[in-house]
Amino acid sequence: MADGAVRDLAVRDPGLPVDYSFVIEFMVGQETPEFDYDSSSESSSDEHPRGSRPPRLWACPVNKKDPSAAILDKCKDLLVIRGESVAICRDPSSPDTTIAYFSEDDGPPMGLGGHWFIEPSVTTYSRRHSPESYEWYGVRLRSPTYRELELVDRMTPVQWILALFRSTLVIHVNSTCRFSVHVKPALMPISLLTAKKMTTLVWVLEKELLERVCPNSYGLPYPHVKTLETCSRISSLVWYGSGGRSRQQDPLRAAISKQHLPDLRNMDLLTRLELVWDAGSSDELAKGLLGTNGDATSFAIRPVGKYAHGPTFEFRYSLWHPYQDLDASQYWIELSIHLLRATARNADSFKQYISQLDDLIHGFSVNSTPATHRWKALLSTLGLTEEWSAPWEAIVEHYKNGHRLAYRWIDRQEFLIPYRLETPGRGTVQR
Repeated sequence: MADGAVRDLAVRDPGLPVDYSFVIEFMVGQETPEFDYDSSSESSSDEHPRGSRPPRLWACPVNKKDPSAAILDKCKDLLVIRGESVAICRDPSSPDTTIAYFSEDDGPPMGLGGHWFIEPSVTTYSRRHSPESYEWYGVRLRSPTYRELELVDRMTPVQWILALFRSTLVIHVNSTCRFSVHVKPALMPISLLTAKKMTTLVWVLEKELLERVCPNSYGLPYPHVKTLETCSRISSLVWYGSGGRSRQQDPLRAAISKQHLPDLRNMDLLTRLELVWDAGSSDELAKGLLGTNGDATSFAIRPVGKYAHGPTFEFRYSLWHPYQDLDASQYWIELSIHLLRATARNADSFKQYISQLDDLIHGFSVNSTPATHRWKALLSTLGLTEEWSAPWEAIVEHYKNGHRLAYRWIDRQEFLIPYRLETPGRGTVQR
């Protein structure tokens, strides 16, 4: 990340402190009996040849009968030896599964919000062009809950865990490896009003901001992206072009909706948002944001559970692709934090802000504004400057066909090469 962007990440709004956590997915290799690792040559280039072992890195031994368990234990050991608390769920698909807690001092569990949470990832798997000298096993790792923006050993937590694992393990990342962000107010639970404001912001900004900075090709998001507009239950209740309500709102909730929602040019969008504001509880709203098949869309309200010290808002638009300078993780964290901050506006200010966004987005179509200018302009309304977003623009460019993060090419990436990231000029914040 550029120095200017790092400095911008330190800017905080004391009016609404935010807690966040993140989820990364990656694969760790297991040796295969067909390959002679001792005779394989090392490469000095940025990426290793397909038949090469990265130097001095751990891979699961070939004789392990349960390689997934061995890999989870190795990840756990790397964290515990550095004083981190860890929770492991070895079989998330089992209804009788248990969570095991580990820490260096064997103290009592701190609660899931204080642990790194590790489990197998059933949605992460090798693809055709994955390095063939290893069998690959998916890992899902959720961070502890942090106050924006804490540092670990002078790094952001994403940088720290990346440096730790890639300096120790044989890791491969491809288009099945997702990156998610969870955010919530630091000093209070998520209220129904905050949930409705956040959903409104995300829905208004989804097409021209979130879809444009998420992994996409030819203007279409990658298959893991499930937008509210195309996949949510609420959206399925409104026919395109209907421009009218599908049911009568509760009078009290209708009045609150009118205080916060302006008239929008897109009547279908307005109808969907009126359904959002008609929800009688956070649980009802959360279910309305799910896909029609019951799976989470790319924006979700997560209840208290193994992934959430919450409830939390979850953003699931991104992939994890920390190749050289192409990691967008910290940008998604900061964007999620700023979206939550924007919900702190009072009713009049929030309504005016949504109206301004509607005017701005309408102007994009009238003026044929280039895509990059669109999402940067929307970021600026959240207080995220041109200086901050410039490195992200370079990453988004690599999603285009023929570049390193294009859908056909991201699966061809090799091992994550060990290196240590340094973030100068800021001290460690104790958790």
